[in-house]
Amino acid sequence: SEEGGTLFTLDRKTFRNVIASKSLKSKEAATKALREVQILSGLSDEQIGKVAEVVQHVDYHPEDTIISKGAIGHVVYIIEEGTVVCKDMGGDSTDEVVRLTAGEYFGERALMTDGPAPAHVIAVTIVRCMVLARNAVTELLGPLHDVLDLNVGIRVLQGVKVLETLSDDVRKRLMEEFTLESFPKGSAVIT
Repeated sequence: SEEGGTLFTLDRKTFRNVIASKSLKSKEAATKALREVQILSGLSDEQIGKVAEVVQHVDYHPEDTIISKGAIGHVVYIIEEGTVVCKDMGGDSTDEVVRLTAGEYFGERALMTDGPAPAHVIAVTIVRCMVLARNAVTELLGPLHDVLDLNVGIRVLQGVKVLETLSDDVRKRLMEEFTLESFPKGSAVIT
């Protein structure tokens, strides 16, 4: 049988503009959320922008175990919506210890180390997270520890009067040539 119908169309330019706008809003939201993650606070705006492009979005259902205590993690989770609980953080107790909601994060240690997760993290409600994997950060910027150390060094060089006119790029290249030396208390640094 033939039945009538309605067909909606969207031209290519409008479709691309909608997708680009959504992508830009998603990147802006990821950038803002990443700025709140303490371990990433030493990254530059440019570096955070690059990292924001590789953030994934993952949904969990109530009672889903997001992280199991003792598991080796490689991901930081930033809660976009919903609530999770962290249980069994110290001993044998399974009592709820910490409740986290939108704007908070967990698993950040996984960006720096392969250590075991200190607690179970379980979804209480439907939870949507921005997820950032350590290997994605490493592919973009290099090992996070090295990047953060380099950024601190560059900021130190910015405070040196004789080097203040150098560009950020030159400071970065200069910092890469430095080596770290430690001196015992009371020893002569220059003679």
